[in-house]
Amino acid sequence: MKKILILLLLTPVILFSQGIMDDKTEFSRQDTLRGSITKERSWWDLNRYHLDISVKPEEKFISGSNKISYTVLKSHDLMQIDLQTPLILTKAIQDNSELEIIHDGNAHFIKLKKKQNVGSKEELIVYYEGNPRVAVRAPWDGGISWEKDKNGNHFIASSCQGLGASVWWPNKDHMYDEPESMLMSVNVPKGLTNVSNGRLVKIDEMSDSTTFHWEVVNPINNYGVNINIGDYVNFSEIYKGEKGDLDMDYYVLSYNLEKVKVHFLGAARTVTGSKFLIETPESKILIDCGMFQGLKELREKNFAKLENSKDKPIIVVCAMGNQARGTAGAMSKAGFTNVKVLKGGMNAWQSASLPISK
Repeated sequence: MKKILILLLLTPVILFSQGIMDDKTEFSRQDTLRGSITKERSWWDLNRYHLDISVKPEEKFISGSNKISYTVLKSHDLMQIDLQTPLILTKAIQDNSELEIIHDGNAHFIKLKKKQNVGSKEELIVYYEGNPRVAVRAPWDGGISWEKDKNGNHFIASSCQGLGASVWWPNKDHMYDEPESMLMSVNVPKGLTNVSNGRLVKIDEMSDSTTFHWEVVNPINNYGVNINIGDYVNFSEIYKGEKGDLDMDYYVLSYNLEKVKVHFLGAARTVTGSKFLIETPESKILIDCGMFQGLKELREKNFAKLENSKDKPIIVVCAMGNQARGTAGAMSKAGFTNVKVLKGGMNAWQSASLPISK
C-alpha cells in the first residue's frame, strides 16, 4: 500500500538566499562580509532581540536601539553586527560600558571588553539612527516605503527580503542564525498605529506619540521582522480551536473596515483547513503544520524526519498553493523524488466540497 505524506503549511518558507548575490560573477569584500559566516559571527549564538525604535514619518527618520541576547559558543572579543548605509550605528554598550566600533561598510565590528566565557549568556545594546533606504520596488527592492493613504495619512511599511533586514535595523544579518524570540517596541506619532509580528502585548500612550509593543515567542527570520504604520483599526474574532480559544486579530485601514469584514469571513475556514487531512484512496498521514518555522528548522529538523520517505509519494499542501510550491522545490533539491503540490491548496479542496477528515 502506498503512503502519501501530507504537509500542511501555515508560515512562509524562504527557500533560497535573500537575493543579494543574484547574477553576480565577481564579489567584493562587502559581499564576503555580508554572505559569509565570519568568525565574528560564528562564536555567538543569537537568542533574542529587543528592537526599540522611534519612527518619524515627516523626516523619514528612524532611531533607536536593539538589545541582543546571545550565548557564547567560543571565546572571542570581536562581534559583527550588520547595518546598511545610509543608517549609522552610533554606539554599542555592554554592562554599562561603551565599546569601540570598527566600521567597515555595512559590517560593524564591536570590540568587547568583557571576557566572553563559553556557555555564558550575555547582552549587548547597539544604537542607530538615520534616513533608511527608500524602497524603490517593494518588496523586491527593499527598504522603507513612505506613502500616504487616500485620506492623506502616513502609510509606511518595511520590506527587506532581497536586501536583508539590516537595510532598516541592526542585527546579525545572516540566515544561518535567528532569534528564539523577539520584542518589537515601535513609537509612532499620535493617531497612527504600528502593526508588527507576533502578539500586541502593550500600548504606551504619550502626549504626542504612541509606542506599540509586539512580541514573538517562536523563532523568527530577520527578514520576516516588519513595521506597518498607518491609520489602522482593529477587529477580531474568536476561533474555537482544538486546544482552546484562539483570538484572530485583523488590522485594516480605517476606510476599508466594513468591506474587509466581509472579505475576511473566510479566514476562519482557512484556519480550519489546517486541521484536516485530505482523504486519499491509499492512506492519510499528517505531519504537523507547525513544523515549518523557517529555513533552519525546515532543513535541519524536518527534512531529517522524512529521510526514510525520499522515494514515497509526497503531496505538499498550504492554504492556497504558493508556499507549497516553494517547499516542494526545496524538497526536490534535497533528494525527494516524488513530490507533488495540491493545486489551489486547502481553499480549492474545500471549495470543491472534496472529502476531508479530522
